[in-house]
Amino acid sequence: MFTLYSWDYKLAFARNIIIQERQKVMGTSNWGIGGMATIIESPGEHVWGTLWEIGEEHLPALDRQEGVHRNSYRPLTVTVCSQENEVFECRTYQIIDVAEFIAPTPQYLGVILNGAKQSRLPKEYMVFLGKVEHNDYQGDSGIFDQGYKLAFSVNVRYKNQENPRWGPGGVATIVESPGDCVWGTLWEIREDDLPALDRQEGVDHNYYQSLTVNVSSPEKEVFKCRTYQMPDVAEFLEPSPQYLNVVLEGACQSGLPEEYIAFLKTIKHNDYHGNVNVLTRIHPEAYEKK
Repeated sequence: MFTLYSWDYKLAFARNIIIQERQKVMGTSNWGIGGMATIIESPGEHVWGTLWEIGEEHLPALDRQEGVHRNSYRPLTVTVCSQENEVFECRTYQIIDVAEFIAPTPQYLGVILNGAKQSRLPKEYMVFLGKVEHNDYQGDSGIFDQGYKLAFSVNVRYKNQENPRWGPGGVATIVESPGDCVWGTLWEIREDDLPALDRQEGVDHNYYQSLTVNVSSPEKEVFKCRTYQMPDVAEFLEPSPQYLNVVLEGACQSGLPEEYIAFLKTIKHNDYHGNVNVLTRIHPEAYEKK
């Protein structure tokens, strides 16, 4: 992963015909009412971003994630240049059938800014992103799961040892709690991708178990969704500050309600200051042990 830019394109926010009609009917979408990021040809300009290397066998899943099957985006091959002047041919995505260019929601723009910050894009480009106007949308942009509450716990497997990924402390799970709710984001994936998702969540090690729950969107639509819950809980513990920060960043990037983010900020952590395996692999220079 490293930073690069594509030339002769510029960043824009737009809605295509399909998204425009969906928002007229539903009143909103996953990101509220506003434009989504795309690139458009613009000689002499450029868009900064991050290069990821993935196997060709994963491209269909990436296309689905970007909404290619819904005709929202299309894959596009562009020439990009790294800061070391290396040139690559890369896959990106562009909105098709643009109906209008429109300001994004503040929640969606926040995701763009957070991603740019985490990718350490150039300061001048961060300044440019900071000047992008949003539409001041104040509605919700997530889904919530009723009858559960967020908790942090340790599985019996790791009761007497440090979690190899997140250091000492509890990790997120949900526990039944009538009247409470857990906010989150709904993702649509194919059934043949579920085994890979289970492995990612540690189901094969009995660290988490899959669970089907009913969730409700802000538009009162109800879905049956797959989530994960820790079985064989040994004890409930405060999470490490690094792990809690990942939960908070995810909530902000997903545009969850401000009151729920405020609740997350009240959760106490265990003040652990050591290195965290996952984060030191991703950003070693940012998580050096102090």
